[in-house]
Amino acid sequence: MTAGKNDARLKLEEIFRLVEAGELAAAEQLCREALLHDGKDINVLGIFGAILLKKNELVEAEKILQSVTELEPAFAKPHEDLGLLYLNQNKPESAVRCFEKAAALDATQASAFRGLSTALQQCGRQEEAQVALKTYLALSPTDQSLAQARLMYAEGESQHADRRGRPKSRSHFRKPGRFFSSRSCPKSSRPRQDVRSTRAALESRYLHGWQGRS
Repeated sequence: MTAGKNDARLKLEEIFRLVEAGELAAAEQLCREALLHDGKDINVLGIFGAILLKKNELVEAEKILQSVTELEPAFAKPHEDLGLLYLNQNKPESAVRCFEKAAALDATQASAFRGLSTALQQCGRQEEAQVALKTYLALSPTDQSLAQARLMYAEGESQHADRRGRPKSRSHFRKPGRFFSSRSCPKSSRPRQDVRSTRAALESRYLHGWQGRS
């Protein structure tokens, strides 16, 4: 690993540390500084767009995330974050396209199918929404209780769904820009995590093609 590449990686790790600590303003500042040196670093751009989304700065977030999808169309996470942004703007049709792209690029990420299910529901495409929700269930067993309730309610089994806790239409879905969190797991099944393992989960979503970068 060259010195320049190592420095860039260390800066990214510091950004992830700040995000994990909830210090978004500091993380945003580091992103802006890094982009002054390399305005096309897709990894910094991707996490920067997600930070802006979390801060509800949607105009700049959309611009940044779109630039990432143009620079590196195979980077799944920015497509997913754009889907969240469009849901927040009440543009479910645009959100569907973004979530479908994210799911096609990385079929292992449950959150993409979760967002796709929500967007399809808002478009009135209920059968497709249920298919996406079932895929999400298969990929995210720790969230099955609430998701199963949503699925049964959508299929008309409201009596059974109520026993599990009747779901609200959007409360289960992560707010724009929400980062990986163990809070979504029931305590009984939640693994113990230290900061390093949580940060590793962040990196697994926001680092793209690092080994191939010069």
